[in-house]
Amino acid sequence: MKRNRLILINTCSSLLYQAVAAVCGLILPRFILLEYGSAVNGTIASILRFLNYITLMQFGIGSVIRASLYGPLAKGDRQIVSRVMRASTSFFRRIALLFAAYTLGLAALYPVFVHTGFDYGYLFSLVLVLSIATFSDYLFGISYQYLLSADNRIWIVNLTQSATLILNLFVCLTLISGHASIHTVKLASVLIYAIRPLVYFLYARLHYRIDPHAQPDKHVLRRRMDGFAHQLSYFVHSNTDIFLLTFFAPMTEVSVYAVFLMVVTLIRDVIQALSQGITATIGSLLANGKKEELNHLFDRYETLNFSVVFILFTITAVLISPFVAIYTSGVTDVSYSRPVFAFLLIASEAFFCLRNPYNDVTLAAGHLRQTRSFAILEAGLNLSLSLILIFPFGIEGIAAATLVATALRTFCLVLYLKKRLLKRKLCRFFSRFAVNALASAFTFLLFFRILQQPELHTYEALFLYALAVGTTTVLLNFLCNLIFSPREYTRILTSLFRALPGRRRMTTPASANATPMPEIHPQADVGYESPDTSQKGEQS
Repeated sequence: MKRNRLILINTCSSLLYQAVAAVCGLILPRFILLEYGSAVNGTIASILRFLNYITLMQFGIGSVIRASLYGPLAKGDRQIVSRVMRASTSFFRRIALLFAAYTLGLAALYPVFVHTGFDYGYLFSLVLVLSIATFSDYLFGISYQYLLSADNRIWIVNLTQSATLILNLFVCLTLISGHASIHTVKLASVLIYAIRPLVYFLYARLHYRIDPHAQPDKHVLRRRMDGFAHQLSYFVHSNTDIFLLTFFAPMTEVSVYAVFLMVVTLIRDVIQALSQGITATIGSLLANGKKEELNHLFDRYETLNFSVVFILFTITAVLISPFVAIYTSGVTDVSYSRPVFAFLLIASEAFFCLRNPYNDVTLAAGHLRQTRSFAILEAGLNLSLSLILIFPFGIEGIAAATLVATALRTFCLVLYLKKRLLKRKLCRFFSRFAVNALASAFTFLLFFRILQQPELHTYEALFLYALAVGTTTVLLNFLCNLIFSPREYTRILTSLFRALPGRRRMTTPASANATPMPEIHPQADVGYESPDTSQKGEQS
């Protein structure tokens, strides 16, 4: 089936990107820690979080753009696609200008209010250097990244990002080995990452007929406030902890948080990669009113997502402490042994990933306004609890606050899906949660109680231990799910088998009589606005 094959291609490219990101994301910070120290690493993490604050000015427009493109892309309506893209590029043009002004203000004020131990000029120039990649995204590419995502062409984005990550790793390691300054290393990085938006722009120019004279769809911009609450919630989830630690804890504590978050984020992004290949399909099915087919797809998606989330985060919970101990060996300016914090951080990100199927359906259906109260609740609870718990408990307190807020919103989305969209029974969510939690409990019992966790001092020993943990976790999860949910697992395996390349397509009566979907990306060399007059950008 073409749809299953496209999902498989997007998912495989996403997993490839995540594998590259994992390798590069683990190697480079290690060399930065050893060469420049925890204070520099923590300062960079802090500045990047402050630069991310500009994403609030997007008012959640990214979710609105994708939801607005699913329908016209499925129907081949080039005029509506052109109107939506014209509105988004105009909007991001203004965001780019605001970001430039914000960056100058941040560069001037950050050294005054944040005490890092570095002089004013050092911090001022570092802020400017780190801002270049984000500015180029707003200026050239993220509008087109949303277009590619909505059109089920996320594989283009994944391959581009993979290539730039590999190039960046090679260049940065060369500079670090030559003892270049951190400014030089980061400048090289941001210039390499600036290639990405240019690739998206050029691909869209060659493959989509976007009318440069189309009237911008102002209705899309008016709906941006519907997505603002969701943008705010994600922003608070991703940035609140480091923001509070910046002002109420030493920079070395920020570095501790950043190292653990780096590991957990890599796992979270692998799981998100699975949804990248499915989200656009959900939007297409909703746009065409195929509710029954959507329910079947959702069953497989939900089952697979639960298994993957529990497997990967269970493995992470067992391995993260010995990994961080090896990873930070030789760094003596702060202790990185934080098992309670690690568990709380892992649990919060696990709940964040568990809601992927429910969040994807509500956003694809355009129910941004209807679910924004959940987002506001999560953001408010996260921020208020973090402020209360940071003083008595430090990083463990803010991790616990994030866990409570994230879990609550996940349950709210599950309940909303039952009442308003797919009319699914709540027992499905709780039964799958219980089955997968049982499998994870067996893993923890085996490796923490029965076998005891060994002392690991080398990556080779950690790798062998990880093989044992990973194999056991997968087998226990598979057996538990096969016992309690055999039908869903059979359907998943059947869908994957049918999507494999080389399979002869079986034409069913329904597919034989179906009207072919019109393509919306036929020819090259069509008119388009020049890059210097069309701004783009937004982090997804």
